[in-house]
Amino acid sequence: MAYNPKSYRKVIAGTMTAAMAASAFAVTTPQQVAEAQEQTFVDVPPTDTHFENIERAAERGIITGYSSDNTFRPSDNIIRGQAATMMARALDLDVPETVEEDLYPDVSATHTFAPVVKAVTEAGVMTGRLGNTQFDTGLDVSREQVASMIVRAFDLQPIEGSDAVVEDIDDAYSAHRENIEILAQYNITSTSDNHFNPQASVTRGQMATFLERTFDVVHTQDSGLVSVTALDQNTVEVAFDHEVNAEDITADFFTFNNDLDVLDAESTDDNVITLTTSDQVEDTAYTLSFDGERTTLSFIGSGEAGEVEEVAIENAEANVEGSTATVTADVTGAAEDAEAHVAIVDADGETVQEADVAIEEEAISAEFAGFLPGEYTAEITVGDAEASVDFEITELILPLEAAAATTTMIRNEEGQALEFTVDGHAFSAAELEEAGYEVEYVFNNNDFELNEDGLFDASEFSHEDTISYAVEITDGETTVRTERQDVNIFDANVATEVTEAALFIGEDQLENNQAPINHDDEVEVKAVGAVNAFGEELDEEVVEELTVEDIRSSVSSVANYNNERLNLVNEGTTTLAVSFDGIEEAVTLDIEVIGAEELSAIKEAGETNRFVRNADGIVGNLTVNAVNQYGGVWTGDESVDVEITDAEGETVTVDQSINDEGQIIVNLNEVTEGGLEAGTYTVDFTHDDVELGSVTVEIIEHEDNGVDSYFFDMDEEVLDLFVEDADTPTGEVVTETLSVNGSYEGVQVAQADVAAALDALPGSIEVTSSNLDVVDINNGENVTDYAVEANGVGTATITLEQVEGGFRTVLASIEVTVENSAPQVTELTVKEDEELVVNAEGTMISNLEALESNVETITADMIEEIIFSSSDEEVTIVIADLYGGGTFVLPATR
Repeated sequence: MAYNPKSYRKVIAGTMTAAMAASAFAVTTPQQVAEAQEQTFVDVPPTDTHFENIERAAERGIITGYSSDNTFRPSDNIIRGQAATMMARALDLDVPETVEEDLYPDVSATHTFAPVVKAVTEAGVMTGRLGNTQFDTGLDVSREQVASMIVRAFDLQPIEGSDAVVEDIDDAYSAHRENIEILAQYNITSTSDNHFNPQASVTRGQMATFLERTFDVVHTQDSGLVSVTALDQNTVEVAFDHEVNAEDITADFFTFNNDLDVLDAESTDDNVITLTTSDQVEDTAYTLSFDGERTTLSFIGSGEAGEVEEVAIENAEANVEGSTATVTADVTGAAEDAEAHVAIVDADGETVQEADVAIEEEAISAEFAGFLPGEYTAEITVGDAEASVDFEITELILPLEAAAATTTMIRNEEGQALEFTVDGHAFSAAELEEAGYEVEYVFNNNDFELNEDGLFDASEFSHEDTISYAVEITDGETTVRTERQDVNIFDANVATEVTEAALFIGEDQLENNQAPINHDDEVEVKAVGAVNAFGEELDEEVVEELTVEDIRSSVSSVANYNNERLNLVNEGTTTLAVSFDGIEEAVTLDIEVIGAEELSAIKEAGETNRFVRNADGIVGNLTVNAVNQYGGVWTGDESVDVEITDAEGETVTVDQSINDEGQIIVNLNEVTEGGLEAGTYTVDFTHDDVELGSVTVEIIEHEDNGVDSYFFDMDEEVLDLFVEDADTPTGEVVTETLSVNGSYEGVQVAQADVAAALDALPGSIEVTSSNLDVVDINNGENVTDYAVEANGVGTATITLEQVEGGFRTVLASIEVTVENSAPQVTELTVKEDEELVVNAEGTMISNLEALESNVETITADMIEEIIFSSSDEEVTIVIADLYGGGTFVLPATR
């Protein structure tokens, strides 16, 4: 791509606008960042000088941290490879997934930074060094180089008449001087003494700030913003270089930091928008953000009070006629297009009706009808102004002009509501009957009826059965009846729509639905998402049972479906319309048939792996993941050459196979007799003369089996009291293994060394729980192994401490949560027309199926105890604590 900085400016502006429309910068406006104070990286707290800019750059995807420890390392110098990566992301350059040929003598096609180096060099953003003979990805970048990089990339022009001064400009190379001055003119870089320090290296934090300040400049210029000025404590003028009006650019476009709110916006000149703000703090600096992006414009808060008319709501009334209330009030001081919100609240504090009402001629009027008898409050709100008025409805008066049955679908379960409206208002049959009306349900089968709670039992119906109902309401004189309404009955555990399908090889889902053509006989389509008739997502177990009925391909020459299998024919893309058994609508799936997989790289190329070496050898193995040319896991049965080179250039080569999970595991103790010594090594991986990449291995001599820090390791930090595993009896104590591990110079050491280090500490070692009602700790076979026993729901902190007399030193801690997902029995009755029977001893219920509960099925293990009283013919059922611990007294016979 030819270098064209102005085209990148357009791309950047377009990217910003699209991102804001999608709310991608949800916490990256200055005010939101300041308020959020939530750090992305553990080593960049809100107090860091570069915090806000690092957060913004991370949100844009320009920067990432180190996944191994979630750090950003803002004080580390940035190298040319990292700078290339950040510039490519900032400019939204087209970065290839793979590079076909070597770019420089020191940047091979498989080099970690090869794709971004190709992108920035083709765009002209960065060039090679020493006559373009090498790129030097690992070389630090100087401040003057970054200045030229940014000015070229973003097409920043000099500001005529600028008085910006750079005291040490003569220390810079002549090729960079003008660009340094341009950065100073735009305040992209500045120091208190006006020194730029051109030869100094740029840190990762500084690079993020340079880019974010440049975005501010670009956004300010592209938005046509000229100035922002405080007229008084509550009024700010924003000037543009083009004609604007408040209909197109509303108050929502403007935000400020330091808790200054924008209340209103109006056009006061062809190119000026005047903002009404909350009270400014005198001498406080406020920076403008426009359309969700920070600008370079700011102003100092004014102490001069402006004339702001407060909104007032007066003379609020509620005029009641029958069951209709008309709410009126006078409203003064409201903005021209402001509305009043009126909410009708019942005696229980529930909002029963509400509406937004236009303010016309400084007054509002809103009518609400269909109230049940009772006391109500009309709450009126305009901005921060509030008023309320109480009223009472003594009777429900309905004209009975229209009624509608409104339920179209129910579950095949008990307790289903069949709803209706009368004169546009929804009521229950019980509410109308209490108000003096008669309500009768009519069904298409005379055997259908509602229970005493007015609900319908659909538990005996099958999926997709249908019933019909109508409702008749009368006040003794007038009768209204709904039209017949058909109701579909659905099983909530049955899929009615597949929402997503994907390609699989066995149990492995293919990334991006890319199917290698050499796996033609293995690729299949499966459902991965489905909903029931109520639009609820179904559990994975239900989705997995769905089977493909038919597949139609938009390009059959790429892939087609025949003989109940998907055939991959040629490379290319196609859209599949996949039909599943029992489901009417097909789901579409875009797939790509790709070339045969080739072993291409190792995923960890460029990374550093650190190990410790103790008396028994090196702790742990070097493990890397082999990937194909598409970035997917390589699972072929291949052998890889592993060449290990020490600092003196001495090499040793071993042959290593790739396991079924695509891993290459190198036992560093076996590559040479006695294993590798302490030092730094480069490990290169090749296959059939193809370079797969290299990693650095640092081996540290573990002196005296020392441990710098300790930490807990636990497979599951959330335990569940309810065990659904058929092999584990319900009620058995839930335990999880807790191990104590340690590190030396940041590298995990052998657990035997951890045990030795703990044993060598003065005093004793204790592992305790902060809440024994939640978890208890049982000692294992040695000082590093423990068992965590779940006792009850809650959260507890487990702590490893060194105890020396009256002194306790915390060595490690971990937070453990205990949950209970067991169904909780809150309701228990005897089914209608059933009789509960206990055994002769009165200790067991013989027919548990006669019990009806809020849980699907009552089982024997849910019951802790039963006590039968023959004289009262009652049984007391005590539910086990795991299932709620309730007590229920029910009629029963022996």
